[in-house]
Amino acid sequence: MDKKVFILVCVLVSLLSMPVFGAVTQQQTSVTTTVQNVEPYIHNNTFVMQIYTVQNYKVYEVVGGLAAPGLIRTNATVPYAFYGEGVYFKINVSDQNGEGDLDNGDVKVVLDPDYPYVGNGNEIILQAGYNPSTVGDGDQYNLTFQKDWTVGNQYGLYYIYIMAADEHSLAADDNTICVGKIFLNPAVGIDANTTSITFGNVNPGDTNVMAQESPIVVNNTDPDNVGLKVIVGISTTDLTNQNGGGQIPASNMRAHIIQANGITYDYNVTMSSSAQITLFDFLKPGQSNALMFDMYLNVPSPLVSGTYSGSATIYAVGI
Repeated sequence: MDKKVFILVCVLVSLLSMPVFGAVTQQQTSVTTTVQNVEPYIHNNTFVMQIYTVQNYKVYEVVGGLAAPGLIRTNATVPYAFYGEGVYFKINVSDQNGEGDLDNGDVKVVLDPDYPYVGNGNEIILQAGYNPSTVGDGDQYNLTFQKDWTVGNQYGLYYIYIMAADEHSLAADDNTICVGKIFLNPAVGIDANTTSITFGNVNPGDTNVMAQESPIVVNNTDPDNVGLKVIVGISTTDLTNQNGGGQIPASNMRAHIIQANGITYDYNVTMSSSAQITLFDFLKPGQSNALMFDMYLNVPSPLVSGTYSGSATIYAVGI
C-alpha cells in the first residue's frame, strides 16, 4: 500500500517538472468605450428653506418637506415672509459624471406665481452657488447649492422651483421640479366688534367702571389665509373735557384680558398716551381664537363736570 502511494507521487512530480516546448507570440489590440454625459439630478427631498426676521431671528424652517417644530411660524398654512426678511434656500444636486461636472454648472431657485411652471416673465430668478465645503468631502457625486435672499415688495403666493444644469449645459432630468411654496408680504387684518368705547355717566372718584361695549372682541382675519399670527396692541389718548378745564389720563384706563386663542386669561394692561401697548402676542387667525377683553376706567377726584373724550386705536403687527 505504501509503495503504490510512493509511485503515484513520483509520477505527479515528474509531470509537473517536465519542460514546456513551443513558440510564444502576442498581439496588441485597442479597447475603447465612450462615457456619456449624464443629466444631473435634483434631490427634492433635501430641500431646505429658512426664514429670518429683519432682526435675524429664525421664524420658520422646512427640511425635506417637514416644518421644524417650535418656531413662531411652524404652523403656518403657507410659509410667509415680509419685506426685508431673509430667506435661505439649500438643495443637493448629483451627477453620475462626478461633482466636477457641477461646480461650474448652473443652479437656480425660481419663484413663480404659476403652477405648473410657465416662465412667462413673472418669476423671480435667484442664482444659487455651491457650498465649497461639499467639494472633496468624500461624496464624489453630490454638491450642495444654496442662496440667501432678501424679500422685496413682491406680493402673493409663489411656487418654488429648482433648475439645474451641468457645466455642459445639460439640464437635470427633473429640471424645474417644484419643491415648495412661499407667500410674500401677506396682508394683516383685524376686526373689532365695536368702533367706540363708552363709560357712560360717572362720578368723580368712581373706580373700575366697565365700558358699555365690554367685552371687546378682536379677530385676526388673516386675509390671505396663510395662518398669519399677529401681535395685537392699543394706543390711547388722554380723555379731555370738551368744555375745557379737565382731563382724565390714559393711564386711568386698563384692559382686562379674558380670552385669546381659545384659552382663558386673567391679566390687566394699563393704557398710555405716550406709547403703544401690547395687549396680546401671537394671536392666531379665526373667530374661535379671538382676543376678548374688558375696558375699565378709574375716574379722578376732584374732576370738573363735562363730557370727556379721546381716542383708542387697536392695531395688529404680523409676525
